[in-house]
Amino acid sequence: MILILENDPAFRKSLTTWLVLEGFSVQAAGDGITGLQLIQSQHPDAVICDLDLPKLNGLDVLKALRQNASVADTAFLLMSSNPNDKMRCQAQKLGANGFLEKRRMWNQLSLILKSCLSNQS
Repeated sequence: MILILENDPAFRKSLTTWLVLEGFSVQAAGDGITGLQLIQSQHPDAVICDLDLPKLNGLDVLKALRQNASVADTAFLLMSSNPNDKMRCQAQKLGANGFLEKRRMWNQLSLILKSCLSNQS
């Protein structure tokens, strides 16, 4: 199961629909706290997380995930509308498996997810 954490309802719906059409099972949440609760209760195979979430931002969700032994190995992809090198570096230091720019991510996303999930097997 892929968990999407995205506060924009329209983008969340588009991403969910696209991933389902790609053959993935998907759940979604609109804020970081709900997302972290779902990570801990559902143990998704991968998380696709917006950097700018309300209540708990994407970097904080990633940090909490990596500190929890039961979900620490979960594949985690961050995405942002306005990425910069500092954000990418922070994400990499915290253990993100990838960092995507929302406008350009569609071609890469399926390949990155399949690669992350095959590395878990």
